[in-house]
This record gives sequence, C-alpha cells and structure tokens, in this order.
Amino acid sequence: MDADLPPDDDGPDELDPSEPIDEIPLLDESERLPPAWRELLAEISACRAVHQQMPEEPLFRIGRYEIEDYIGHGGMGVVVQGRDPELERPIAMKLCLGARAKAEEALLREARVLAKLDHPNIIRVFDAGRYEGHLFVVMELVEGEDAGRWSRRWVELAEVRRVYVAAAQGLAAAHEAGVLHGDFKPSNVLVAQGGRVLVADFGVAEALGEAGEDSAPNEGPRRGTLLYMAPERLWGEAGDARSDLYSLCASMWQTVYASPPFEGSSASELLAAIEARDLREGYDALDDVPEWLAAALRRGLAEEPDDRFGSMAELIEALRNEETDDGGSSGGGVGSWRGRSGFLHGLLLGLSGFAGFAVVLLVLFVQMTRPSVGKLVPELTVAEPAETRSAADVAVRLIGEGRYEEAQAVWEAEESRRKAEGEPVAEPALAIAQAYLERAKTLIETSPKLSGKLAGLAVEAASTARTELWEEGLPRTHADKVRGEALALQQRAKAAKD
Repeated sequence: MDADLPPDDDGPDELDPSEPIDEIPLLDESERLPPAWRELLAEISACRAVHQQMPEEPLFRIGRYEIEDYIGHGGMGVVVQGRDPELERPIAMKLCLGARAKAEEALLREARVLAKLDHPNIIRVFDAGRYEGHLFVVMELVEGEDAGRWSRRWVELAEVRRVYVAAAQGLAAAHEAGVLHGDFKPSNVLVAQGGRVLVADFGVAEALGEAGEDSAPNEGPRRGTLLYMAPERLWGEAGDARSDLYSLCASMWQTVYASPPFEGSSASELLAAIEARDLREGYDALDDVPEWLAAALRRGLAEEPDDRFGSMAELIEALRNEETDDGGSSGGGVGSWRGRSGFLHGLLLGLSGFAGFAVVLLVLFVQMTRPSVGKLVPELTVAEPAETRSAADVAVRLIGEGRYEEAQAVWEAEESRRKAEGEPVAEPALAIAQAYLERAKTLIETSPKLSGKLAGLAVEAASTARTELWEEGLPRTHADKVRGEALALQQRAKAAKD
C-alpha cells in the first residue's frame, strides 16, 4: 500500500504528534459507525500509521491476514483490504462485527455458495474464520468499480455488450451449478482494471429447484432489489434461471438507456408497469442503439418467463449477434456515448460571466473526441484518440499549459454540474488534484509561492474526491496519497517563502 503520510525531508524515526491525523483515514470519518467498528478501524489505522514510518512494526492482523485499509461498510459489518503473507496475494475481507446471527448465516451461506463456483466471471472466496467470535470471509480483491459507477462514464455500446456478456457467462456457470443469484443488478457486477468482469454478492442466492419451499406465491416479493427483480419473484414465487436472465436484461437496459426499464416505488407499481409494458428511456441514453439489441432486451424483459430466452446461453448468443433486420451496424459507433450535452450545458452555466473565455472553451470542446474502449480495457487493440475527452481533461490540459485560472474555472463549472446532476466527482477530481500536484512539484524550487498555491488546489480537489469515496464506501488510498503529498509540498513551499 502507498503511504498516506509523506516522509519528512529528514526522515523521522518515530511518529510526530504534530502530523495531521486526518491524513490517516478511518478515524475522523468513522465517527458515524457503531462503537465496535470504530474501535477496530482505529486499531487498523494506528498500526498502519506506525508501520508507514517504522516498516519493521507489523500491520494489524486478523488471523494470518495483514489488514492494510478500510474499503467500506454495510448492514452486517465492515469490509477491509489486506494481504495474505503466506500466499503473497491481496485479499478483501468481510467481517461480521456485531452483526446478528441471521447476518452471519447469510454471509456464511454466500461464502459456501461461492466456494462451489469456479468461473473467471465469478468472484472467488478463499477462506472463512472467526475473529474474537465474529465471522469473517476472505475473498478476491478486485481493483476496479461496479458496473453502476462504471456505466456513468462515457462508454461504448460495444463495451457495454462485452461487460454484460461476461456477466451472463458468470450467471450461466452459477445456474449450471444449481445456484440462482437472486439479486443481479449493476452494482453487483465488478469491472476490474484491465477489463475483467466478475459477478459478486451472492448474499440472497438460492438453490434452483428448491428456492420456493419456504415461500408461497403472493405473500410478498423475494429478497433482492425490486427495480431489477423478475415479476414472478415480485409476486413471491421462487423463479428459475430465467429470473436471473430478466435481472440481467433489466441491468443492461439501465446501462444502455440510462433508466430502469420499469419504474415504481413498490412491487405492485412495478408489476403494473411491467404488465403495461411501460418501458422507460433516460435523456442520457446511448445513441444509435440497434433495433436487434433493443428487441433482445425487450424479449429478456418479458412478463412471462416462457416468453423470454430459454437460457443464459441463448441470451449470450443474441447479445453477440451483430446482424440486424435492416442491415444496420451493431452499434458502438461514434454516436454511442453519453455526456456531451450535459457537459456543455453545465460548462456554459458555470462560465456565463466569462464570454471570451467561453469561446476558447467551445473551441476546445469541438476538438474533443469520444472515449475509447482501450482506456477502459487496455488489452483491447484500439487506437487511442490524441484529443481530450471531458471537461476535466480540458482542465488538466490547461493546467499542463500553465493556464491555471482558466483551468480552475473549467473545473469548478464541471464540478458544480456533476454535483447538480448527481454524477460522480471523485475520479475527475483526482485527475485535477494529480495535475496540480505535478505542476507544483516542478515549480517548488523556482517559484515556491506559486507552487504552494497549486498544492493547495490539489489538496482541495483530492479532499473532494476523498469525501465522495467515503460516502460511496470505496477505497481512498490514492486520494489520501495525493492529498498527503500536496500537504507536504504546501509546507515545503511555505518554509521556502519564509
């Protein structure tokens, strides 16, 4: 793991109590957690802080596992990341700290289900054990993001198809092993760095053919997420593999059309919308979706299971099909990306008082190209565009050119737009922070005053990213590293001025 506190120039041998504790996460933001969780996270944080400055001191351990960072938390406990020193591999750990017996049973059931499944598109479980009487499960650590967050990027339609075909292959393997996922949705699909796709969270999984024994029809919906749940499961029936197929098509519809296929705040409202075939499309839907793909998704979303594809294998074949009835293309062309109109609207609003500067930005914007699949999936051979792709990229370019005031105006407008429209901010904020930090480093010797100012802007952007990552329950290691380096550079610049 990268250090959160940059070393002082003199390389201190012990912790300096004057160092900002805020640079070691888990303490300040964990106040909202239950006491038992806060105590654990404080121990992890303290051990890590000591280890970073005195590497001979051990990290916090749970069983044989070295715990390095906090990932997130949920209803049953906390999720941390660490390392298995014996097998020398990174791990993620779910720890049922203070959870009720039913929560532990659910986690243990999920672990046992995953232990039976061996497929490259299903997350792996490595171990289970007890820490001070509390159940923990050790799983594969996936560096990436879930498909819900991933889909908010500018993504190609061809890449959306690739991700959901891979997820369907994972579900097909589960079905072959007699397992119904039961809660498939975008946030339960992980898109790893490098493009690998994994289906996760089998917490409500049921055995195919046996799932209905404990629940009669019409007594209420099954466990899971209503927006993506097949109608038979909304009625309380067990369903079968075609229920997961429906959920996958609902998730893919959400990604392609920027809206759940059917809307409703309750099971009864959703069932009424499904019966009326009131399929929805968001304003930010991908462009040029071919009719054959739309037809495949509509079939997968049929109200009656018998009207859907008969199996995941059939759906996969349909999603891979690049033929169309009217001879059109498979989609994923120049128009198949989202975000341009929203960005332009937000940019013009944010820069309404800077007419001349807005013209410059519009020229830059016209030069921007769509994102490439290669950016998201490095192993694909795709030519990388030379031009910038987003408002944040415009700002990063301006920072690199030394046009800091213009860059900050662009970034503030984009940040305001993203927050107003509920779009994620962390990733572009980190890009801005990194750009400011790199420029500040180059100027520290020749212009410490300007270097300190740029480092301050880096701290501000990294803090924005850090806050959102916390709220989303995502790792903040990189944000903390950038922020820590920027704070250290600020102090160095201040000392140079004095």
